[in-house]
Amino acid sequence: MRTLRFAALALAFALVPACSTLQGVIASATSPAKAQTLETQAYALVETYSTALDAAARLVAQPSTPAAVITALARAEAVATPAAAALLGALRAYKRAEQSPASAPTLSAAGQNLTRAVEAARGPITALSSAAGE
Repeated sequence: MRTLRFAALALAFALVPACSTLQGVIASATSPAKAQTLETQAYALVETYSTALDAAARLVAQPSTPAAVITALARAEAVATPAAAALLGALRAYKRAEQSPASAPTLSAAGQNLTRAVEAARGPITALSSAAGE
């Protein structure tokens, strides 16, 4: 089940329309707190989630990791993964609205949805990052 969920999120990461300066955005906003725009906050949270998930996977793979830590990581991941998936969906919708000749209300609604997704994902992703030691 976890492998399937991880594969689905990996696919979602690959499908997010990337702006031409995504690497610069991620490099300049290494943490969501430093991000200047809503879009860079979203990308920074996605990057934080990805980094935390990798760190958590490495911890779980170590035989010396205590069971309590593994349980805490699993609980944090169970909350962060749906939040990250919702954030990716909102980011994808925002990028589609931004790149299409849609009306301003469509872009505004997508921006509001992205704002809500960023706020909803911030806590769970930060918790997973902390639990994973990132």
